[in-house]
Amino acid sequence: MSFSISLALTVILIPLVIRYRIIDKPNYRSIHTRETPKAGGIAILLGLLGGLFISGQGTALLALVLLMVGATTLGLLDDLKNLSPNAKLIAQLALALLTTASGYQFVLFGNLLDTAITVIWIIGLMNAFNLIDGMDGLAGGVAGIATLIFFALGVPSLETIALPLLGAILGFLIYNFRPAKIFMGDTGSMLLGYLLAVMGILVQRSAESPWVGGAVTLLILAYPLFDTALSIIRRKANHKPIFAPDRSHSYNLLMDHLGLGYLTTVFTVYGVTACGGLLGFLTYTRQSLALAAISLIVVIATMIIFVARYHLLAESRYEKH
Repeated sequence: MSFSISLALTVILIPLVIRYRIIDKPNYRSIHTRETPKAGGIAILLGLLGGLFISGQGTALLALVLLMVGATTLGLLDDLKNLSPNAKLIAQLALALLTTASGYQFVLFGNLLDTAITVIWIIGLMNAFNLIDGMDGLAGGVAGIATLIFFALGVPSLETIALPLLGAILGFLIYNFRPAKIFMGDTGSMLLGYLLAVMGILVQRSAESPWVGGAVTLLILAYPLFDTALSIIRRKANHKPIFAPDRSHSYNLLMDHLGLGYLTTVFTVYGVTACGGLLGFLTYTRQSLALAAISLIVVIATMIIFVARYHLLAESRYEKH
C-alpha cells in the first residue's frame, strides 16, 4: 500500500512543485543539466504514513511519526528557504534530543555518553544522506537496500517500520531513477537519514551484545558514513570549511577520477551498500563479537586502500577554485 501511495503522490507532486518553483537549478557541482523539481520526500513520508496507519501501527508509533514529520518539515524548509548550516544543525540537535527523550537511544555504557552518541549519530546520518543525494536514484537506492537488510534481520520493531518505508522508497524511485523527473530534496534526505538512524538504534538494542548490534548498524550504513568521513577529511586536507559544498563526493570521484559512467557509478554504490549490508546481516545472525570486529576491520581497511589507490582525497577536476 505504501508503494502505491508514494507512486501516486509522486506523480501528483511533480506539476505542483514545478508550479510553485520548488526547483533544483544546476550549478558547477551538479551532475544534472536541467532544472528539476524537488521536495519529492513529501511523497515518501505520506506513503510511509499511509502504510503505517492502514496497517494499524501508526497510533502505536505516534511519537516516532511526529518526529519523522519534524525531520521532513525541516528538510522542506531547507528546500524552500536554503537554511544556514547553523540553523539546520540547531534544528537537528533539537530533533535528536526529542528522539532520545522518546526512548530511541543507544545502550552501550548506561550513562549520558549513550545520549551523546545517539545525538551525534542521528545528526550525522541526516547529513550523510543529504551528502549522498547527488545523483538520480542514489540516496533512495542506498536507503532502500539498507532498509531491506534491516527488514531481513527479523526484528519485530524494525519490520513494522521497514516494510512500509521500503514500499514508499520504491514508489518514489520509479520517477527518481535516471533520468529523474523529480528529486527527493532535503525533504527526503533528512527523513531517510533520520529513519535509518532510528532503525540502527533499534538494531543495536535488539542484539544479544550491544557491541555486536553497534557493529551491525555501522556495517549496514557503511557507505553513507564512508562518504561523510571522506568529505570531512578531504575538505580539511584541502583547507576548506567542513560545511562547504563541493563536487568531490565519493560518487563524483568515481566518475571524474575512474571515468565510470552514470549508471555504473550508481550501481557500484548500490553494490558497496549491499556488501556492507550482507556483512551486517551475517554478523547479526551469528551474534559473534569476533565476526563483528573482523567485518569492521575488513570494511575500514578496504575503504582506506580504495581511497589511497584512486586518490579520493584529491578534489574533482571539475571543482571550482
